[in-house]
Amino acid sequence: MGIQGRGPQTGYNPGDITITGGSITGTTVSEVVVYNNVDTTINLTVADLNKIWVIDNANNVVVNLPSVSPGEIGYWTESQKLGAGNLTIIRADADMILDGTSIANIVAAQTYAFIRLILATETLWRMQASLGSWSTS
Repeated sequence: MGIQGRGPQTGYNPGDITITGGSITGTTVSEVVVYNNVDTTINLTVADLNKIWVIDNANNVVVNLPSVSPGEIGYWTESQKLGAGNLTIIRADADMILDGTSIANIVAAQTYAFIRLILATETLWRMQASLGSWSTS
């Protein structure tokens, strides 16, 4: 499901869906959207994963990913950049983000960009979706 915009989006948790003899029941949940236009350093915890972070800042912002364990494989985080400030996402521990230790959008002219990272293994975040110019280092 592609997610863009500032408001909550309707999504689902596959574990909440039941299919019984041609009838589908379940619940829908709204993805949590966290709006931040103040902090220039955001330290995520595991409880902050599976959320969309809208970062509206003219200053450069660093998002530090949390330490994770095998139980968090499949968790994701989405960062949406609004404004001209650079957005850099930095790994925790010895994790990798694609082929690097960080990923960034440093194009001031891109006042809207987003990236969704998913924890593919205990030590690898891979890009699930993005818009804008992102580079690893």
